[in-house]
Amino acid sequence: MSAHQVVLTLALCLGAAAAHAAEPQRIEVFTLSSIPVHAPALAQVYQLDRLAQIEATLSDGLPGDPERAAAIAEQRIRAGGVQLQNAVLAAGVGVGLALQYGIDRVPATVIDQRYVDFGETRTAVSIERWRRRIAQDGQERTRP
Repeated sequence: MSAHQVVLTLALCLGAAAAHAAEPQRIEVFTLSSIPVHAPALAQVYQLDRLAQIEATLSDGLPGDPERAAAIAEQRIRAGGVQLQNAVLAAGVGVGLALQYGIDRVPATVIDQRYVDFGETRTAVSIERWRRRIAQDGQERTRP
């Protein structure tokens, strides 16, 4: 292999490594049901009002009698089964992560658990901002 080929191969490898480094490993999007977002399939989208929606569905049309209301609500919860449990768990995880990240407005995109971009409904735009920040600073920007 000539010296020129070695340099070219090394440049290609370094370019591939740099391109890989600028690919987010984890994307989380926080929003409300009233604010649709455009996120890639690999992104985890959390609707922070999902718990309230589930509660409203379970309590919809309950009678005024507390005992009857409790019995009907319990029946609805049992009927929801594992699917309902998973929905409640996922909604709770989203709220917990939002608190952990300090999300105070939506939409918010969190990339690799460090970079937060607020106000953008198109995740691709947030990812591009993240890439520019890395290229500019040589490191990811974190939210205090």
